[in-house]
Order: sequence, then C-alpha cells, then structure tokens
Amino acid sequence: MFHVLGYDLEMLGNPRILTIVPEEVNSPVLSKTADIEKKSMKVTWDTRPGDRYEVYLMNEDGTFGSYTETAEGEITFRMEDHAELSAREEDISVGVRTIRSVDDYILYSAISDPAVINRVDFMDDEVYLTLKEEGELRYILSWQESKSDWYELQEWSYDDRKWISRQVYRWSDALTYDTGRLASCTRMRFRLVTYDDEGMRDRKAYTAASPEVTFRTMISPVYCTIWPLTTLPVSDDISGENVIGQVPAGKALCVLEETEGHFLVRYDDEYGYIDSRYCLIDLAEYLGNLCQYNITNGYSSIFRVHGYDIPEVTENVIAGYENIIMEDGQMLVPYLYPCAQKLYQAASQAQEDGYILCIYDAFRPNEATRYLYDMTEGILNQPVLDTDSEDEEDRAEDQEISGDEDRAEDQEISGDGEKAEDQTMAAATESAEGEDVSENDETDGFPESGLEVSGELREKVTPWLEELTPASIGSIKGLSEEGLTVFYTLPQETLLDMGAAMPGEPYGSDAAAVSLLTPEDLLLLQGMVPEDIPILKEMPWEELLALKRYVDQLLTYRDVMTDNRFRLGSFLAQAVSTTTGELLWI
Repeated sequence: MFHVLGYDLEMLGNPRILTIVPEEVNSPVLSKTADIEKKSMKVTWDTRPGDRYEVYLMNEDGTFGSYTETAEGEITFRMEDHAELSAREEDISVGVRTIRSVDDYILYSAISDPAVINRVDFMDDEVYLTLKEEGELRYILSWQESKSDWYELQEWSYDDRKWISRQVYRWSDALTYDTGRLASCTRMRFRLVTYDDEGMRDRKAYTAASPEVTFRTMISPVYCTIWPLTTLPVSDDISGENVIGQVPAGKALCVLEETEGHFLVRYDDEYGYIDSRYCLIDLAEYLGNLCQYNITNGYSSIFRVHGYDIPEVTENVIAGYENIIMEDGQMLVPYLYPCAQKLYQAASQAQEDGYILCIYDAFRPNEATRYLYDMTEGILNQPVLDTDSEDEEDRAEDQEISGDEDRAEDQEISGDGEKAEDQTMAAATESAEGEDVSENDETDGFPESGLEVSGELREKVTPWLEELTPASIGSIKGLSEEGLTVFYTLPQETLLDMGAAMPGEPYGSDAAAVSLLTPEDLLLLQGMVPEDIPILKEMPWEELLALKRYVDQLLTYRDVMTDNRFRLGSFLAQAVSTTTGELLWI
C-alpha cells in the first residue's frame, strides 16, 4: 500500500500457499527451587532439542510483561533484582511458552501456568543466631530473615529461672541486637523465637526457636565497686610520684580503668590512680555468676555450736552486715582484689569439673567480729538450747559413743555419798514397785509434752521462783521458755502421791513431768548439793535426787565448744578476724 499525492495505491503481491502439518506443542510445566543463602529462585522445566522458550513476567491482568528468550530449561531470579519482592504482600508471576520452528513457519505453545515467587520463598523455616564481639564486654547478636513475620529475642534469667523478652522485631526491621556493655565474667544465654501474629506470642505458641547462644563475658574490674582497705594516696599516673589527694578507707569507688596493678578512679571531682592491691572488690560484680553468693549473716546467720543454736546469733542479722543486701535483692560481697584474682582461677576450674563455688562470707567487718565473740562469750555458761537441726542425729551418735565413758568418769568423781544415794533410790523404787527399774534409772527430758503442774506443786514452787530471779537468759534444752520440765523415772504410784500429772504413753516409760525451775534457777543449782539449798529442803528425797541427776547432765556452751580445754579465741577472733572467705562446693 502506497500513498502518493493524496491517493492510496495498492500493489498486490504474489500469493503463496503453505502446507502446515499440525504438530502438538505443549506448554512447559514449571517448578521452582530456592537458594536460601543466595536469596535466589531457579525456575525450571523440561526441554526438547531445537525448541526455544519465551519467558515472561506476567502483569496483574494476565498480559505479558518483561520478556526474555532462552534455549535452556531454567532461569534464575534474584530477590535483589526485583523491587516487587521488597514487601511480603507483593510477588512476581513467571510464565513460559515454547517456540518451535518448522520449515517456513513457527509454532507457539500456550503460556504455562505461572510460577509465583514471593519474598517468603527465599527464607528458611528455621532461624539461627550468630554472635560477634563488638568491644570490651559488648556483643552483637544477629540472625537471618525466616518465613515468620515476628521475632522476639529472649535472655535467660538465672535468678528467675525463665526466659525474659529483650526486644521484638518485625521481619522488615534490622535483625540485630546490641547487648551494650555486659557485666564482668557473666554467663549469658540468648535465644530467638518466631511467630506470625501477636496472639501466638501471648500464648507462647512460637513457630520456631533458634538454637541457644551461650557464652561467658570476659573478666574485667572496670565499672566494679571497690573499697580501699586503708587510706590510699591518689596519683595522677601509675608511678605514684605526683600525689594529688587521698581516699579514705571504706570509701565506695568505681573502677574506670585498670593499668599495671592500679585502678583509675574518681574522687572529689579528681581523677587519679590508686594501688589495686589494697582494695576490696565486689565479687558479685567482678566474678558475676561464675560463683553463687549467699551472705547469710546479712539476713539469717547460720553460726551454730555443734548443731546447737547460739542465742542472739543464729538466725539473726550479724552486726556490720545490716546493709549487705541491697534493695534489688543483690548482695555486696567485698573481697581483697589480689585474692579475687586467684579465686577466679579456682572458680573456673570448679566450673570445668561441673561444680560452682558458693560464697557464704567474703569479708567480715571488725564490728561483726566483736559482735560474734562478745555474744558467744556471754552464753558460754548457759545450758545449750534444744534444736531440731539436722545435726541432732550426729550429736546423738557422738553421745552414744562417748556416753558410757562420761558416765563412768562422773560416777568415779561423784564420791561414795552420791553412790549411796543412787543405791538407796534404786532399792526404794524396787521395793515400792516390786520390780527392778534400773534400766530407767536416769532422768530424761521430753520436748513440749503439754503437761500441767498440779496446784499443790505450783504453790510449792512459787516462793522458790520469787527468791531465784536473776536476769533472764532464755530457755534451755528440752524445756519451754516458762521453765524446766523435769521427767522422773519413779513408779507411777509414788508420782501420783506427789501430785504429779501423768503423761499419756511417754515414749514407753513410766515417767511423769512437773514444771519446777527456770533456766536462771538451774545455773544457780549447778555444782550444789540439793540438800544444801534451803528452798529445796522440803522436797521429797526422790525429787531432790532426780533434780540433782538432771542438773548434773546439763551441757553448757562452754562444754560443747571448748571441752573445757580450749579458749574461745581458739575458734573466734576477738579483735581482728583473719577470715577471708568461706566456700562450699555444691
């Protein structure tokens, strides 16, 4: 067709006749394979020699978009090359059709079913944490994007024994977490959990959880609390030549830097160096959770004497430890810095062996030393208190081993007079009862029997108590706070005649009990012959003998602690404590 001077002219060509032999050309069947690491997607299909293939990115309305041609049976799409994949709501559709050349014409297949590629296709189901040290005691945690929409970084709390959420991320956020500066020598434990909506997080229905990342931070005194043991000079450098001030003993300071055995600190708005050898350092900050800390003196002392509680000491706060526990429940654990460095080696070795050191005491103030000594010295002559501690069985075994020897020595020392009394009592009880009671010829003590004193005996005891009233010193073994409960091994008939109340089945014996004397009274009775005490002269001889035998068997703290052979100072410092720490393997 030509256009000349406003006229359309048509020239007819020569007709051509083609003979087409119908041939089936099938549409390709597509499959896709993701390379998670390279963030790429490979679309593949079966091929036939000689065929070529047109690859299209399909538009939303189904029309053909971008086009390329290949003779291979695959094509790769990279996520970074397609802006459509920047959001999870967007995707791309890939269609392929076959081109086959036959003589003088070309056959085309229909377009294939599309292969849809979404951002999620490039992601893994699992998520993995990686750790990178960013600086001193600072770390960066990072992870790759997964198929989930949400990520929550969690840290394990060793105190609360549970996972604590640190930060929540969307899939499009920067997937990194900066720990900031962490505490010295502290074991850290992190994990990442994934979920698809907030409801799953509230129910803790996580789609996946990463393998945990556990590490221990390096040890460093920087930013730890220290206390000088004595007044220390502050110098402007580590040489110590130019002294710019002095810091008093016990002043709490913060370490800003450690250089060649010196701490850089700030005091009175001045920065300077002090000798680290003469400083206490807070173990809880320096050794972190490499050790456990249980400074019982700060809330409930565990000081005991052979398992017996010490009045005003056991289960009390020891003077000097009142402020050892802070408001957040953490404990201050001052320890000499050179010793703390050696303790680090021991604690590390213990950890390798599967143990952890528990620190019960690290530094004892002089006030506490004096308190412990003075309070213990004040009760040496008191009868030991009864206790339900676990050491009761051990004491029983010790008494069983040494009991026969002690009784033999007591009888040898007591003299013929007391032997005669014992024989007279045994004969009297055998005659009254008609049977031998020698197996139960020792007075015994039963805890809290709940028995009541008869009115007759109470009237007799009242004037005794009014006459014997020194300062109160507390209760004693086997007794209530109100007074001593003496148990007799006399025939029931004799006790009933005396007006004593009879217990119900008192451990298989025929003993009965009456409340006679306060602990104060017993201290006055020890070492005295009952018949020489005016207020007891009217008591029947059976009662006097039973009381005397009971008093003779009472143990004092001096007996159990020093065995009357040692001084209290052999066990407790009187002025300066040399105790630097108490460790327990658990």
